[in-house]
Amino acid sequence: MRNRQERHDTALSLENVDKIMSLLNSDSVFIMDGGGKRKAALLPIYTANNIKRFYQGILQEIPNNISYKLVIVNNQPGILALVGDEIYGVYSFTIEDKKISKIYFIVNPDKMKHIIGI
Repeated sequence: MRNRQERHDTALSLENVDKIMSLLNSDSVFIMDGGGKRKAALLPIYTANNIKRFYQGILQEIPNNISYKLVIVNNQPGILALVGDEIYGVYSFTIEDKKISKIYFIVNPDKMKHIIGI
């Protein structure tokens, strides 16, 4: 039987877009920061439907060997996206009424330099 962390890692796979999107408020916002150093959405993406379409469009661009780790980011639940031992990005969330209202995805390497202890 798989342990709890393995089950979470499987559930976090971005290929499970429908499952992840079911956690969003209908008026959720996705904000991404690549800092001009990594490919990222330039403007916020509004509504759960548009966020889902965005993820479906980028699935083929996500590295094959990406993995995920549950973390705390700014005292909120978050997800660390790893490619091997390197940090690819950090997701953080604003949760309201037990649903995700905002997703922040930071892929700007300059803003992740302080993250240690993976």
